[in-house]
Amino acid sequence: MPLQENALAEGAQALSRPRGDVWPVPLALMSCVIGTTYDPDTDKLRYPGGATGFALYGPYLPVQPGLYEVVVDIALTGEKNPKLYLDLWIEGHVLTKQAILLDRACIVLRGWVHAASHLEVRAHSSNTGFVIHGIGARRLDPMAAIAHRPSEPERTLRRQHLRAAMGLDGAGSQDRIPPIADLFDATLSDPGFLFLDDGEIPAHEGALVRDGIQPLAVQLLFARNNTRALRDPEEKEALMDGHPDISNALQFDMLRHGALTIPSLFGPGTMTSRASFPVLSPVQGIVNLFYEFTEPHHVIVGVSTSWIGALSFVWFVDHDVLIYDARLHWLVDYEPTLAVLRAFVTLCARHHAAARSYRASAKTTACVSGFISNMGHYFWNEVSGLERVLRAGFRPPVLLADPRWLPLHTIFAGDGLSIVAEVAPDRDALFLTALAHRLFLVRPTGNAIDAPLATKVQNAARQRLDTEKPGRIAQLDAATEGAFVVFFNLRAHNKSWIEQVDGAAEIVARLEPLTASRRIVLFLDGYGDCAEIAATIRERLASTCAVIDGTRAPFAETLVWAYRCDLFVAVIGSGLVPLTWLAAKPGVCHGDHRHLDQMAFWPLVRPGYDRLAWPRYEDVAMVADAWYANYSVPPSLIADLAVAQLRESSEAAAEAGRP
Repeated sequence: MPLQENALAEGAQALSRPRGDVWPVPLALMSCVIGTTYDPDTDKLRYPGGATGFALYGPYLPVQPGLYEVVVDIALTGEKNPKLYLDLWIEGHVLTKQAILLDRACIVLRGWVHAASHLEVRAHSSNTGFVIHGIGARRLDPMAAIAHRPSEPERTLRRQHLRAAMGLDGAGSQDRIPPIADLFDATLSDPGFLFLDDGEIPAHEGALVRDGIQPLAVQLLFARNNTRALRDPEEKEALMDGHPDISNALQFDMLRHGALTIPSLFGPGTMTSRASFPVLSPVQGIVNLFYEFTEPHHVIVGVSTSWIGALSFVWFVDHDVLIYDARLHWLVDYEPTLAVLRAFVTLCARHHAAARSYRASAKTTACVSGFISNMGHYFWNEVSGLERVLRAGFRPPVLLADPRWLPLHTIFAGDGLSIVAEVAPDRDALFLTALAHRLFLVRPTGNAIDAPLATKVQNAARQRLDTEKPGRIAQLDAATEGAFVVFFNLRAHNKSWIEQVDGAAEIVARLEPLTASRRIVLFLDGYGDCAEIAATIRERLASTCAVIDGTRAPFAETLVWAYRCDLFVAVIGSGLVPLTWLAAKPGVCHGDHRHLDQMAFWPLVRPGYDRLAWPRYEDVAMVADAWYANYSVPPSLIADLAVAQLRESSEAAAEAGRP
């Protein structure tokens, strides 16, 4: 306490009179809650996110009446839609509050103190992680410290510069336009900028209406395109009856009309966009699509900024307002909204001549698909999405990527796809290719996989494998003739079952007397980093059953094994997709606590599928309470579940008259 008292006394002395520089508040004096920590090695305060409340407060600096300024150097750490506020407080009252939107910024908080009291800073977070690099405080000369706020003419000029930099207005010299990053940061840091979820619209309705924005129209836009609530209950679209329960009605509307037409957000009538700009996510390969409206105001509608392809947000560029869908927050923004918006304006500025030419041209409606790198979402959403479009009778040209999984042109080889181009998963290449071909893009998505689509994938996998390794299918058929095939999924780099070697041995031992004298073939699936684990299992079980190391097998071969197996044991995640949603086999899955939560929806993706078992929370001992942490489950428990699945499957087969 003496050190803290000395620091506070030093602060009180430093803030006793106006000064030009700030007094650096020792970060160790700040009080940390809901997971915030002070790191003495780096002298930083860190909050990882994940909870809501005051994450930080203090240090209760004793101050006399006067005008004070506190500067907080703060960085966000990856929240999709940040909800973080910094407050300046005295004696339980808020002097000023500011939302934090920029990735890294020095936030200035100013306020009048009317009586001797204690000054504090508070950070209130809604699940948003942050790092504080420094806090400084000073007393200001009130005659010389009138805070400058941008005037409306300044805002208008900044918006004009932003549009010009993006190639929307004129072909004048770019030399006189500030850098696009500065313009974007100036937009977000404007004190009047509103960054809202649609649940906050009522609290700001007056400000929105004064700007001519119709709040109800924004809410209805999200509802119409992101929920079935406003759809005819008799309307059923193939491959949209899984999870989540959304409609994505705008996708067919755009394919049908070659434009995005929505009720006007400013009054009666409609608004139409015939310009779409693709921005590739660097993490998952999702193609974010930005539809641009220029009349009556400049508006950007963000669609498909996630794996589900839903409408995410509306940016009223001319009004410094951005509103996003709160109900689907966890779904629609797989990438942080502001990060993909920054990428969008940057691409338009870097290629402003191409963007300007594209806007003025006639467009061809096309689908964009195949870029997503996550195998589960690739089949769940993109493959089902393109199949959904084809079943509806559309035959648009398609802009494709050639992914690491089973390529779309192989799956849909018999559907007469017209391929515009195949593009490398590169942000600039995709952007320029779409603009050069004058494409109005739609990224079709579904949320279910049914039996006909699964059969189409199976046939494509066999065709692909036959092309990659001629004769390999015949070898697999011969190796598994009359055998009971167990597909066993390995994992090494994270989210790993610690007892997986013992688990494989126990499962084989428990199944052996139950397979009606059929020999067991154990197929070991996994990435290349699982080769050593596979070798250990193979050596241990060499005298018991045939063990196939599939850790170096091409993906098409893995799919063939998934469709061929009789029972599986797999980790919850993408590796479970071929076995459940595609092949619909009986089996057991396991995973860390966070991934066990996915079992609430997993069976919903494949209609009618109910052949999956998994351990209870209390049966899984975590190494750490985190996503992708390793975990321990007794092998006997997984073996019990596998035996139960085999018996249920055998009984169902007997009732159906199958061998």
